[in-house]
Amino acid sequence: GDAASLRILKCCLFGNARFTPPPATPNAGPLDETGSRLLASLSSAEGLLRSLTAMVVADDGISTSTISDVMKFLRLLFVSPKTTESFVALPNRMAEKFLITLLLWEGGPESTRTSAAVGTSSKVRKNMHDLILSIPLLARHALPWLIGALDTVDVNSDATADYFDVLKKLVCADDEVSRATGMSMKASSKELQALGTAVCKKLASCPRPTSDSSLVDAATGVLCGCLKLLRALIENGGGDALSVGAGLLVKDLKVSRWSELSSSGGSLGSLFSSKPKKSDRILIDLMGAIFDGFLSPCGSSSVVS
Repeated sequence: GDAASLRILKCCLFGNARFTPPPATPNAGPLDETGSRLLASLSSAEGLLRSLTAMVVADDGISTSTISDVMKFLRLLFVSPKTTESFVALPNRMAEKFLITLLLWEGGPESTRTSAAVGTSSKVRKNMHDLILSIPLLARHALPWLIGALDTVDVNSDATADYFDVLKKLVCADDEVSRATGMSMKASSKELQALGTAVCKKLASCPRPTSDSSLVDAATGVLCGCLKLLRALIENGGGDALSVGAGLLVKDLKVSRWSELSSSGGSLGSLFSSKPKKSDRILIDLMGAIFDGFLSPCGSSSVVS
């Protein structure tokens, strides 16, 4: 029913023209004259936005082709900042659920995922990735949503690359990006710390190697995504962004704090001429936890012995 309605709406707006995503320029697009008039006649896009979003959020059986049509409509509607504001303000966290669902989209049940289906699912994730980063208002709202969703990401999933890449790009957004978009895109220190804590918690849940032969098997997409995010956090927030997360990771992995070993006369202590600052100790502990937890099968490192 929803897919049929979407096709009818598509014909009304685009006529017989090929239904393709509109260009980035606001004044150009594939709409014919009738479609342009119909779109301009919308006094409020909220109802249409709610219907389009609900098709994805509320229908577990939605096809990838229908999702593609929904996203093309949204890209067209988001040409108007007012419409984007209406989207992020949809009730019941609909916009948040929509973004997370499609950014981690894997298609139907695993038993039905053919190579072609895997390819189309990958395109859905990439299109959502690009849509978020192309709409500044959407990107600004997406950061806390993506941080909150990290706990639910399956550590065994192979469909997380676009999710982690969006997060990394949002963390790395600087003042120059803010000036270019006319909107503050730089993550706050509170957001960086929240993400740092969430990443460390997710790292602690990733599979750990039990022997030298299992080191490669333990390297999952989620693990790699978390490590890339940690680098971005260190470069943009320093040790302060990981002040809570590093401690949780050390505790959950049951490994030693390298910062304490560095001051106890061990071999690591010889690397420092004076006691490291607090922010540096956080990073030392983080580095030690990753090394002992994921690179040392026995869970302890000869570096600090």
